[in-house]
Amino acid sequence: MLQPAYAQHQAAGLNANLGGRDQMALEVERQIVHWIRDLFQFPDTASGLFVTGSSTANLMGVLVVRTKALSTDSLLSGISRSTNMARWTPGP
Repeated sequence: MLQPAYAQHQAAGLNANLGGRDQMALEVERQIVHWIRDLFQFPDTASGLFVTGSSTANLMGVLVVRTKALSTDSLLSGISRSTNMARWTPGP
């Protein structure tokens, strides 16, 4: 029963949303991303970040894919004008 409490304690200690952006947690995150990039032989331009939950991770994934598929113009004008968008609707 102590493992979940310890894991939450560690995650809270590495929370990089502390302001100033010059904390050790950011350096730890950067180093781990660098190790993962090397381990999976991703290009040097690959990057990433750690989030504390699966909902946040899924939302980030959707936003990354949307931006990649629709370009950054969709951030300003929305997706209604996009021709690259597939739409699925229930029923006939």
